[in-house]
Amino acid sequence: MRKMRGHRFWYGGLAVLLAAVSLTMWWSYQREISRQQQVVLQNLALNHELSFSNYTVGYTILIENLELLAGNQRIREFVQSGNADPTVRQRFEPWANACVNHFGFYDFFIIDSTGTVIYTVAKEKDLGTNLVHGPYANTGLGRMYRKGVSEGKTFMEDFSVYAPSQNQLAAFLGAPIYKADTVLEGVVAVQISTDYVNLNIGAHLDKIEDYILTSHFYFDRESNFGTIEELPFATRTAGAHLRGDTVLRYTPVPLPGLNWGILSMSPPQVVYSRLDWLNILFQTTISGLMVLLTLVILSYLSERATERYRFSESDIILVQNTWHQFSRKQQAFGTDFLIRLKNKARIDIPSERDKLEEAGKQLEAHIQDIIQKLGNQEQWEESLKNLARKLPPLKPNKRIARKIPNWFLESMADEQGRDLPIRARKAWLRVLHNVVDHLLAMIPASKDDEDKL
Repeated sequence: MRKMRGHRFWYGGLAVLLAAVSLTMWWSYQREISRQQQVVLQNLALNHELSFSNYTVGYTILIENLELLAGNQRIREFVQSGNADPTVRQRFEPWANACVNHFGFYDFFIIDSTGTVIYTVAKEKDLGTNLVHGPYANTGLGRMYRKGVSEGKTFMEDFSVYAPSQNQLAAFLGAPIYKADTVLEGVVAVQISTDYVNLNIGAHLDKIEDYILTSHFYFDRESNFGTIEELPFATRTAGAHLRGDTVLRYTPVPLPGLNWGILSMSPPQVVYSRLDWLNILFQTTISGLMVLLTLVILSYLSERATERYRFSESDIILVQNTWHQFSRKQQAFGTDFLIRLKNKARIDIPSERDKLEEAGKQLEAHIQDIIQKLGNQEQWEESLKNLARKLPPLKPNKRIARKIPNWFLESMADEQGRDLPIRARKAWLRVLHNVVDHLLAMIPASKDDEDKL
């Protein structure tokens, strides 16, 4: 039985150990994921600072350069000639092409004060059309012209499909051309292609996707694009976000009249690939060792606590010899012991003299059988089971049960008129405590006890 209790302890301890190791590994794993997510967020923040700086500075310079172009003498001369002077055109054409190549524009336009496109480098279908009432009045170029003229300042129109450029996406930036700083002579404009958008992207981190979000479209680093609705994780909320295991960061880019921003997405594999598994394993191992050490200490303390109740071969010999001598002289030990139990433990025992004496004799017979079989564990436990079957279905509390061996020895002392020798008394106590412990485990609970349980 003691061996079974030991097995139960270690089975329970193993369950606790596995639970502690599992919880520690889960906690360490989640903590490491959180730490790596913060690292990725910091890297994204740096990336966005660079991109933000590049975009704001780049587009500020672009606007300033376009405004300088609007005041350039060659453009003024070309507008004033109305594209009618071949000499002016001959000088202007190479210069306009050089501007497009230098700045990376898709096209370069000059629009007169009536809204007619009088010059383009690309020479597409929009050349010669009117942006106020012509076929392309409702395109991005037409909207840019009308807003620029009405507001009298540099203005940018966001990306939209532009039919003359084979229905490709295009954005337009225009600056008014003034004569004597008061009279509007026309507008100089540039067409920005999708390739131009990503020229100013910041530092790119491995496996992290960077996107430019315009009002209606997104662009990736490869100049691929699509509508915002096609980007499932798109967000306009500034700052860092966690969407499941995906790390996101959005930074608005304050371009006049535009709703642009930088969005970076770090897929889960970026975080998982950076996990410090050695640290997770170390913390899990430390936790397991601490739990194991605790179990060993508890087992040791438990063994020490029950050590005094174990009996040896010498204890068996002492108990059997003293009982043999005692049983030959005793008269009514069983009855006296039952009365003592009835009075001290308040156990329900028959009060009738005949029944009490009969119960005492049966108890003595069981004690005799148990003591004779102390040397054989299987037979000894079988004798205890036989006694347990005849005991009432009641389990006294452990505090009372611990006193039963002493009451047993008190009854023996009363019967023979003297106490046992110290060595024999210790041997009896060890044996009796084991008997009581085993009986407590074998006696079935009463109905009241089951209700309490």
